[in-house]
Amino acid sequence: MESDVRSLDELVISATRSSRTISDIPTRVETIDGEELDEKMTMQPANAKMILTESTGIQTQQTSATSANASIRIQGLDGKYTQLLKDGFPLYSGFSGGLSLVQIPPLDLKRVEVIKGASSTLYGGGAIAGLINFITKEPTDKRELSFLLNGNVTGAADISGFYSEKFKKTGLTVYASQNIQSAYDTDKDGLSDIPKFSRFTLNPKLFFYIDPNATLSLGINSTFENRLGGDMEVIKNKGDGFHSYYEKNLSSRVFTIEI
Repeated sequence: MESDVRSLDELVISATRSSRTISDIPTRVETIDGEELDEKMTMQPANAKMILTESTGIQTQQTSATSANASIRIQGLDGKYTQLLKDGFPLYSGFSGGLSLVQIPPLDLKRVEVIKGASSTLYGGGAIAGLINFITKEPTDKRELSFLLNGNVTGAADISGFYSEKFKKTGLTVYASQNIQSAYDTDKDGLSDIPKFSRFTLNPKLFFYIDPNATLSLGINSTFENRLGGDMEVIKNKGDGFHSYYEKNLSSRVFTIEI
């Protein structure tokens, strides 16, 4: 008796490292977390630019030589087609592809999810190239308290702290940071290669555990920044008719999150 033997084509199984089920994920999700996130945070604690620099298919492009603003290009498309989210909500509206990338602090991030390709049907026209979702930390049974102090020869100083604790029916996370940078002219051409800025961030978030399957969270994200780049004489308040070029960004952003 002869048996009918048939061979199957190669079967590829992929998995996602997010906390959501397969039925809730319509497309492939890449995740940055764990040791890689901690390493990039230590290298650049003032913003989240370094986290995305070494990811394949993603390019962080500086859009201004004087203010160091940056946009995210995915698969070669312009930065305006990349959507930035925080805990699933749009971040800074239409400005998310530029200035706000260098205003996202990394210390309170749990992971970063990246979706490459057209996702505009789910997230709007701003996600034609793809989207990046910054997931913040949540309270756990063990209290977390961490601080980060940083300084370097360019005149940067970073002080940030994160606290989280889970109680019986409630939980709390608080992130606060102060980032200061002096203007720095690397090649001594009279123009700042690193702009002068001062930024304060405060992100408190309160969690209510209604039952094992339902959680209500209320939070406030606030960022206040003064950024100045350009002619070094202008930055030193010594500008004149010849030394007059500068670029200044004043940002005051407060938005609430309710999940």
